[in-house]
Amino acid sequence: MPTTDPFSFTFAGRPWHVHEWLSEVLYASAFQGLGWAGVAALAGIAVALAAGRMHLFLRERLSPLPAALATLLAFACLAPGLLARPHLLALPLLVIWASVLLEARAQGRAPAPGWIVLMALWANLHGTALFAAALAGWFAAEALVERPADWRRTFARSTPFVAGSLLALLATPRGLEGVVFLVRLTRMQSLTTVGEWQPLDLTSWSAAQMLFWAGAASLAWWRVRLPWTRAALLALLVAMTIAHQRHQMLAATVGTLVWAEAVARACPLGKEPPIRATFATLALVALAACLLLRLALSAAPRETATNPQTALAHVPASLRGRPVFNGYNSGGALIGAGIRPFIDGRTDLYGDAFNALAFGAEHGAPGALDRVLRDWPIEWTFLPANSPAAAQLDRTPGWQRIYADPLIAIHRRSPTTLAVGKADGEGDRGATGVVVEGQ
Repeated sequence: MPTTDPFSFTFAGRPWHVHEWLSEVLYASAFQGLGWAGVAALAGIAVALAAGRMHLFLRERLSPLPAALATLLAFACLAPGLLARPHLLALPLLVIWASVLLEARAQGRAPAPGWIVLMALWANLHGTALFAAALAGWFAAEALVERPADWRRTFARSTPFVAGSLLALLATPRGLEGVVFLVRLTRMQSLTTVGEWQPLDLTSWSAAQMLFWAGAASLAWWRVRLPWTRAALLALLVAMTIAHQRHQMLAATVGTLVWAEAVARACPLGKEPPIRATFATLALVALAACLLLRLALSAAPRETATNPQTALAHVPASLRGRPVFNGYNSGGALIGAGIRPFIDGRTDLYGDAFNALAFGAEHGAPGALDRVLRDWPIEWTFLPANSPAAAQLDRTPGWQRIYADPLIAIHRRSPTTLAVGKADGEGDRGATGVVVEGQ
């Protein structure tokens, strides 16, 4: 298990916490075996399992139309984040975990201890395992609140499962340090510059707003009386989503399941034949057909700012081993091409100060780009074509633009500037003390 950074040139050898290692291994295995189609298939299976489990939970409590509409609206909220990233592999676990907790609460018991194994797996897939453990504690506290007279029995019944869930969070290569890392990560100021950590835009309609308003309207229409603990949980999920867009996954899944449980209590579905066996059979057949179709079709990633393959193909061979200043979004693509980036999406590795400097240099903060070019032996840049930094380099003596397309602009120091620097004895030693080999 890596413990230091092997990818960047700025933080090479610095401590690095690989907290989603199992997701990365699964995606890498899918890629090695089946290429990009395998990666897409793995992510698609995770989404399918989550949607199927949610619809099954809803269909057992609601009539067909509300169950289908609620499932579709919930997953419409997830549409912006349906990317082949670790959180998708945790998505079915989130739906299963929340449904197990709700079913146990409805039956007045604690979940079966075997479900704790799910938490141990989850802790190595994605950081939402921390939320899942807190959710188990929430429902345990709810049971205590609802039956204060029988608190000793309720406490004895709930404590083993909650304690086991918390201990399962430690079943990672870093143990307690991994849990502390997740808490610290959520407090980083740099996250405010990342799109998914920014507040939800309430000035325009979105699937999340539609879900919130439709849920509230349906509760009022059916005159559903929510226990204050459930109302507080829904309010917390909404508040988390408004504060950070990435929490739409939590609100759309857990919130929809909680809503369905409340509606089912107010408007019982009545006696209907069980649908589990039929639903499971049809789902497996459909999943197999979709999987075969996915593997048969091409799945090459689209050309985007995070995957600028055309620009990468135009990087001269003489520059690929030299220090580069790149935009935040293109760091992963550079790593994939065997180029050590200045910065990439591992916000936790670089820390608030460095992230702020790199962000400022890319987006035109006064003096930030000059500082980067002064303090690091940058010989070329790989920046968004419309970025203030690219425009500034066009006006900076000693720099020349050697390539540009709608996504990326590539600049390099002019040969005369490099020659003068070496004549003056500046050398090529970076901020980390690592000597970069010359051409």
